Amino acid sequence: YPSGHSRMLMPGGGPGPQYKGKPDRTFAAMAEEFKFWEFDPEPYRTDLAGIRRALQLRKRELGATKGYDFSSYSDEQLTDHYHYTVFPNVSFSATAEYRVMVGFKVRETSRFITSYCMATVRVTCLPR
Repeated sequence: YPSGHSRMLMPGGGPGPQYKGKPDRTFAAMAEEFKFWEFDPEPYRTDLAGIRRALQLRKRELGATKGYDFSSYSDEQLTDHYHYTVFPNVSFSATAEYRVMVGFKVRETSRFITSYCMATVRVTCLPR
């Protein structure tokens, strides 16, 4: 964007590019989410791309019992990550279940290393 702000939409609820074709790695990386949503990934062992849609449907099915009201969310918002860089050195990511804010600050160091970046990360979960 001309103003310097940016927006990135990242599909979630499935294997990352490094895990495509690797069901065991995908299942391990998503184990906590599968456990929370009482989701059995085994039927998708040969169709990893199908996990995303199945997880969206599972979240719709169990959302209210887990304390969420997803009625105003699109299916994509139940799994995908929406990432915004709004202010200099601050970025926000949002999902239907939590928000993440990251602030970056450059620190001067020695003459051998000109600078490095410190990050402050705040994660907030939506009230249930």
